Amino acid sequence: MGYSLVQIIALIMLFGLAANLFLGSWFFQSVGAALTGVVMVGVGVTLLRRWFRQNPAKFHGEGWRIGNAVEISDPNKPVIVNDAIVPAAYMSLGALCLGSPKAGKTESVLLGILDQLDAFWPDSGYAVFEGKGDIDIYKKKVASTGPTDYFFSSELAGTHTTNLMQGQASDVVDRLAHSLIGTTVSTTFYSDEQLSKLLLVVPILKGLGVPVNLRDLYVAVASEDAETDLLRQAKAAGVDPVALSLYADWIKSDDHLARRGALQGLLNRLFPFVYGPHTDRLNDYHPDIRVDDIVAYGKSVYFHLPLTKFSKTVAIALVEMFHVEARKRQLAGADGSRPFPLFMDDWGDFFHANFDPFSARCRSAAMPLFFSFQSIGQLENVGPTFKDVLDDTIANKIVLRVMGDSTSRYAARLMGEYERVEVGSSDLGGRDGVSLMNRTIPRLSAQDFKQLSPGEAYLSTLMEVDGKTLNPIFKTRLPLPDFTDWQAVSMPAPAGKPAAGGLNFWLKYMNPAALTALQADAVRVANPEQYREVV
Repeated sequence: MGYSLVQIIALIMLFGLAANLFLGSWFFQSVGAALTGVVMVGVGVTLLRRWFRQNPAKFHGEGWRIGNAVEISDPNKPVIVNDAIVPAAYMSLGALCLGSPKAGKTESVLLGILDQLDAFWPDSGYAVFEGKGDIDIYKKKVASTGPTDYFFSSELAGTHTTNLMQGQASDVVDRLAHSLIGTTVSTTFYSDEQLSKLLLVVPILKGLGVPVNLRDLYVAVASEDAETDLLRQAKAAGVDPVALSLYADWIKSDDHLARRGALQGLLNRLFPFVYGPHTDRLNDYHPDIRVDDIVAYGKSVYFHLPLTKFSKTVAIALVEMFHVEARKRQLAGADGSRPFPLFMDDWGDFFHANFDPFSARCRSAAMPLFFSFQSIGQLENVGPTFKDVLDDTIANKIVLRVMGDSTSRYAARLMGEYERVEVGSSDLGGRDGVSLMNRTIPRLSAQDFKQLSPGEAYLSTLMEVDGKTLNPIFKTRLPLPDFTDWQAVSMPAPAGKPAAGGLNFWLKYMNPAALTALQADAVRVANPEQYREVV
């Protein structure tokens, strides 16, 4: 494994010839033939030792252990490495994994890393964003390494709860702006309008001194009675006078329908978070999952996100909660912080417009990102340059079996090139000539990736040796964690109903008639071009 076809053929021919010489020496009783056979076997052994050097110490240390491997930085001189590693120092720069369905991305890479995480990053927390929604993955994770501290599902009832309005007012506005406010190609007028109103309403809600959620925000914008009630409570609570004055001026500046019409796009995007069978778990006044605590105290959380439109909406909001924590860690100085890796398994359909800045911030906040994709097309859907950004900033590239031509060619590019010495000869005018030249050629071909078995992978990483940074390329079969009897693992017991004890605007103002009227207004101002008519 890991050596060229030319080398295989040459060795077979060499040993075949040696065997013939031995047989000839026995038949013809020729000492010379026997000696020649011995010499040729010695040459063969020497070549084998040269082509397969054993276990250099530079490939060992602390990190993710990827099993026995062949190091093929120079494919003509492969090196057998027992118990190879990806160094812990470079695991902190994340990983990009490519693989077709059933190639082993989840079991060999995601579960494989989690199985060893405590060995090289002890006491570090982590978050898994699982985009297939396959409960078998969670069961295998529990069978191999135990349950996470928290389990949230966008589709399964009774899982742990969160509150998308948790945190400081500025943090809430920051993530809601990315989750809820869109822009158009032609103008940012309406998105700027919506952001300015978030900046007015959210500090008032957060300043009341009682728990609030997205339902309270929705009602505070949608209901005229709630606007008046919020202003009254804010005055009684002693909310910041400047914020209070700006809010009061806004709700007195125009009639309620005009204000609501201008913000109808925000309300439309907010609606899936506040109404529906699974939205209670997003609006718990006293949530189980507090992202700030999870990151600060090294807890673990598993987000089960079956690929639906609702799951994508929720995934964007959850990612933005971690974006806020990355910003806080970055501003505080992340050097020396415990790593908090984020695993994005089969994440190709869950990207959003702010993901590129989010990933850049995580890289400098000791929150390394581990992506898995099925194809290069999923990378390109993020943006025209995102795949190049990942190539430039993520230290570890893991490619399992891929089938598409464009993806396999991209995989070959990820594994880089090497220099090969070639001998050329010429016969010009009766004079022979011999020349040597160096050619830079791809280390692997697209076909190499199509022929991998499940769990087999080519892996490019970085390694410090004697003050130099090396870029070893391994071919290996990634070790599987032990998830024996995973079928017997039970899903988490249903959690209790989200706790009451907050502002409760939804129960107070959102009766069926009011909700029907709001939806009728939403249809009337369904696209931004009609905002002018409303205003």
